[in-house]
Parts: sequence; structure tokens; C-alpha cells
Amino acid sequence: MMNRWIKSLIDLFFPQVCIYCGAPFVEGEKYLCSECIIKLPRTSFHLRPENATEQLFWGKVTIERAASFLHFRKGGITQQIIHHLKYKGEWKLGVTMGRLMANEMKNSTFFNGIDLIVPVPLHKNRLKLRGYNQAEQIANGLSAVTGIPVCGNNLYRSIESESQTSRNVFQRWLNVRHIFLLKDAAALSGKHILLIDDVLTSGATLVSCIETVERGVFCKVSVLTLGGTQKM
Repeated sequence: MMNRWIKSLIDLFFPQVCIYCGAPFVEGEKYLCSECIIKLPRTSFHLRPENATEQLFWGKVTIERAASFLHFRKGGITQQIIHHLKYKGEWKLGVTMGRLMANEMKNSTFFNGIDLIVPVPLHKNRLKLRGYNQAEQIANGLSAVTGIPVCGNNLYRSIESESQTSRNVFQRWLNVRHIFLLKDAAALSGKHILLIDDVLTSGATLVSCIETVERGVFCKVSVLTLGGTQKM
């Protein structure tokens, strides 16, 4: 009773609101209100072979399948979610979105045959500064629903690349070339891994990850991101 009273008092002076529309939460809501969750700009790419996310990798690397869960538009709800996840310390939001993705995708065939979920790693300096890897939190949410284990300590960044935000497509490719390494390539041998990232724009970072895996070991690779700028 005391805890509930304290929570009610906190909510009175510091009301919890939706990070996008600002509506006060009702019981059971967190980060996003139910209306905003319903209106999320879903791509349904996981149901569409040869979708725009898959096409981004054509001619660059070999993948089994790929999808972005939400459309990413400047100023839109997906950008707001990722901003809170990356820069507001809301690491649990990543877990929440991972669980949401998995629950909505689990009845499709997208996760079939996946052995390991591998989040795109941060460099150790950026990880120390942020305190967590947002891609790994999304992966943890996916794992909680699908039961597929997360492998978060094999693939790593050997070089701390600069932010991709203000770079053009060519600069993005140069910025992330040869920055990833594997600690134990044999551990991925014969596996089907699912690479996870928060947002997909040019695809440069993920292609660099896949090239690292392909150089080190024979395994299958699929890709899933929370947001994507591809339209189709």
C-alpha cells in the first residue's frame, strides 16, 4: 500500500507521458501509449521476400533474409523512439521494442532456423560512455520472446568510427570499412545468425559486419533492424 501511495504521489507531480504524443499513461502503459503503438509505421517487410531492406544488400553481401520493422521518417515516431533509446538512457525501451517486434513477427517464418541473435557492437569507448548497447537491448527483447540466445561478445569493433549521421553514402562506407573483428569465428561455424541494429540507412555498418563474418567462417546471415529508411 505504501509503495502504491508513493507511486501515485510521484505520478501526480511527475506524470508519466507517451514519449511521442505526450498523452498521460493509463495503467500498464510505458514509453508509448496504446494509440501510438497501434499507429506505429509498420513495414510488414518480414512478410515480403525481396523487400526494400533485402534489396539494399543485393550485390554487396550474401544474406538469407532481411527486414526493418518500422519505417523511419525524419521527425516521426520511429526517430523519437530511437532518440530516446540511444541518447536518453532509456535502455529498457530497447527491450520493450524487441519484445514487440518478436511478438508481431513470431507467427511468420522470419525466425525459422535462426540459431543466434548477434547485435551490432559498439566500440568499448562508446559503450562505456552510453552504459549499454542499444542493439543488444533490442536483441534481448527478441530473445525473451523467441527463445533464441543472444551472442553479444563475439563480434566486436576494433576501431572507434565517427558518427555516421552527417556523412553521405560514400563517406559512410569508408567510415566503417574493416572496423569489425570476430573473437571466436569457429563458434559461428555452420550457424544461422540474425544481425540486429537499431536503424538501417545506407546499410554500410551492417555490410561491414557481414563481410567480417563471411571472411571468418561459413555461416548463414539474416538481418533485422527496428527502423529503416527504405520505402517499398
